Amino acid sequence: GENIDQSLRIWLCGGEIVVAKDSYVAHMWRMSNQPKTKAKYRVPPGSSQKNRQRAAKAWFGGLYNKTLQFPEFGQFRGSGQSGLGSLANYDDIKSRMECKPFVWFLDRFPQIYHW
Repeated sequence: GENIDQSLRIWLCGGEIVVAKDSYVAHMWRMSNQPKTKAKYRVPPGSSQKNRQRAAKAWFGGLYNKTLQFPEFGQFRGSGQSGLGSLANYDDIKSRMECKPFVWFLDRFPQIYHW
């Protein structure tokens, strides 16, 4: 969900993505036969779905309920949304940074997103 949150924050809050010349990004693949690639932390089951759902609830506005139609997010329907925790920090960020609503982003691409 972190990638979704960061992307939406950039798009909706006036940020930009720039090329950092001569920078490198790497990913280390985890291999069971290589002890040095073993994770030094534990990710609880379901964390990925929870983080994606938090980002969607924070940024999608009125379109958030659409995400609940997907089977992998069924656990968040109804009272399951309380498991997402407080989203007050998002409200503060959106207000302070004068972010636009998610619909503004979709309206920029009418050839793809028809209302």
